[in-house]
Amino acid sequence: MATITYRQATMADADAIWQIIADAKAVMSIDQNPQWDNGYPSPEIIKADIAKGYAYVLLLGDEVVATATLWQEKDVNYQRLQGGRWLYPTKRRPYAIIHRMAVSFQHQGYHLSTALFTHLFETARTKGLTYLRIDTHAKNKKMQAIIARRGFTYRGQLAGDRVAYDLDLDAPE
Repeated sequence: MATITYRQATMADADAIWQIIADAKAVMSIDQNPQWDNGYPSPEIIKADIAKGYAYVLLLGDEVVATATLWQEKDVNYQRLQGGRWLYPTKRRPYAIIHRMAVSFQHQGYHLSTALFTHLFETARTKGLTYLRIDTHAKNKKMQAIIARRGFTYRGQLAGDRVAYDLDLDAPE
């Protein structure tokens, strides 16, 4: 098997990232999951993530097989949590958000999301961000299962039928 590597994405990766996202959108549509409908995310959003230095890729050999964004700014969508509360209030603890995570359709089933999460956790730690948040659509049962397996705790709902989770990387296991 080819070697798995991880790195910050560059503009040269934009087309490969977009293809993975487009494939994920198609699978979500088949699963009747409207999470990435209506033009979101777009190629422009992917390029903006790369330009900010927030996009990361997982490679199998030379091929980009997974992607995620480690958002390092506050997100207004995370301010109105319904039916629960965050582990730490926003003002008390800085956080990063994992957004736009996807694994290539051709490489699903190989637990690449586990490797990607592991690397994202390491990246967050090196940036001094040990409190992470993530969300997904209520109909995205596949991602909810992956999130739970990686240790995130369900915290409530966000607007747009999104379920929210968080994780303290420093908490004892």
